[in-house]
Amino acid sequence: MYFFLSQLSFIDIFLTTITVPQMLVHILSVSKTISFNHCMLQLFFFMAVGSMEGHLLAAMAYDRYVAICDPLRYSAIISHRFCLRITLTSWVVVSLNSLLYSMLVARLTFCGNQVTHFFCDITPLLKLSCTRPVVNEMLIFTEVVSPFFFILGSYARIGVAIVHMHSVAALHKALSTCSSHILVVLLLYGSVIHMYLRPSSSYDLDQDCQVAIFYTVVTPMLTP
Repeated sequence: MYFFLSQLSFIDIFLTTITVPQMLVHILSVSKTISFNHCMLQLFFFMAVGSMEGHLLAAMAYDRYVAICDPLRYSAIISHRFCLRITLTSWVVVSLNSLLYSMLVARLTFCGNQVTHFFCDITPLLKLSCTRPVVNEMLIFTEVVSPFFFILGSYARIGVAIVHMHSVAALHKALSTCSSHILVVLLLYGSVIHMYLRPSSSYDLDQDCQVAIFYTVVTPMLTP
């Protein structure tokens, strides 16, 4: 459990490092420009780190499922080796996905060069596309929904286990184990689903900037 928490803290620091410095530069400077290569590089790291956060939250949901539903085998299942394998595999997967996505975005035909955002986020770049980027939208949908459905499945099974608990102490312990994780999941996926799981034609860039600040600055501050 603590291994995944430490990784999540690292991810949140990394995510803030990717977005906040560029935002501060644009606030303090007169020339608010960014090169195309720098923009694609920022998009790659943002996609990789943001996706990794979803994978870690899914791993933490499974960790809590084992702790509540199979506590006697917890140490055998959630071993340090298992945590390392999950983390390294997730990094490889999200890096490849982010590389593919960045390459697809770089090949789009853009109808403008003004990014209405404080960093090179997905939505403002797709908004600049001259055609609807269907493949990009499908990749975003898959990347966001897959970990979220895994989390929902884990908590569905945890919910079934909690319903059958007869001890008040065990019930309280189970709820306290899951409460902070559920809060972070709701805050993160509430904003991410609002941002990315809709057609690019319906993007509201002014509103999206406010939501982006929430999940790039506020949510990382709430992580233990």
